[in-house]
Amino acid sequence: MQLTNSIYCIKKNYCNSYIIIDNQIVIIDVINEEWFQQVIHLLSNRQPDYFIITHQYHSSAILSLCQKYPHMKLIINHQISDYLNLHISNPIHIIDKNETMTLDHHTLLLQVINDMILIYHQEKKILFSSHVFSTKNLHQLWNEEARYYYVQNKDSFTYSLLDILKSFDYTMICPYKGQIITHHFKQYIHYLELWLSSIPEEDGVLILTHSDYILVYQACLYLQEELIAHGDNVLLYDISKGDLTFANSLVLKYDRIIIGGYRFDSHGFVVNNRVFSGIFDSVNEAIDLKNRLLDFNNILYVEPTIINQDYQLLMNLLVHQIMEVGCSNGVCV
Repeated sequence: MQLTNSIYCIKKNYCNSYIIIDNQIVIIDVINEEWFQQVIHLLSNRQPDYFIITHQYHSSAILSLCQKYPHMKLIINHQISDYLNLHISNPIHIIDKNETMTLDHHTLLLQVINDMILIYHQEKKILFSSHVFSTKNLHQLWNEEARYYYVQNKDSFTYSLLDILKSFDYTMICPYKGQIITHHFKQYIHYLELWLSSIPEEDGVLILTHSDYILVYQACLYLQEELIAHGDNVLLYDISKGDLTFANSLVLKYDRIIIGGYRFDSHGFVVNNRVFSGIFDSVNEAIDLKNRLLDFNNILYVEPTIINQDYQLLMNLLVHQIMEVGCSNGVCV
């Protein structure tokens, strides 16, 4: 796919590689062996001059590429140099700070940030953004997919990165995975700022539960119905049938979180404020849950012997709790 008169994108398996073709040729990231054959076809008999690896995981076909083009110079950061196979004999340039690469009609600003190299094309105002703004192939809205990818690669995202992104003007943002962004750039940056700051995207209640624990699940379904009737925006997500990483990403979306887990004692149920316990120990505790209300971390387990007499009363009490009761230290009490 041709992006401009001299910049191309080769897509494969939902990944993107970019090639700048001028008097000199620059390849940005690689995908796989099938991608490699497309590169050979596009370049015909020409030899690429530079290969920039923006992240160590974007280099799966690097051996084939280097064997085909032994004089091509690799441009990498220190994290990537530790990852590269020692059998590569191509010339290597390691950058540890910002550098400018000047080609005939292209000026590329290379910025090292965390474990990535961002590349900004100054004339075209195009950002080759590596992990940033990448998405998973979930067939969801952009923010749903990008939030999922953010959770998977959270260590790559910092406020320093956000400052860099805000400093550029854009005509295009070209990530390693997912769709190329051609408009509403401030909106996309705004989403990233929300996730970094742990500010909910919208008002609403997320109920995380597990349908294998039938009584807990029934309680969550009841609670969902009552909250919807109250006018709340509610999503119930069943982890037993879903994706745990996606569940983690949903935690960043909503301002109220209910976690229905499996815990009970001699009284038939336990409600406590210890964040992410029970069946949700595996939920990513690195997610900062400030700016949210939490409730029933181990929501409840109702013994079959008491379900008929106490179930309705107990659920009404808990519905009242999340609707009406205030918050202390970020956790509903």
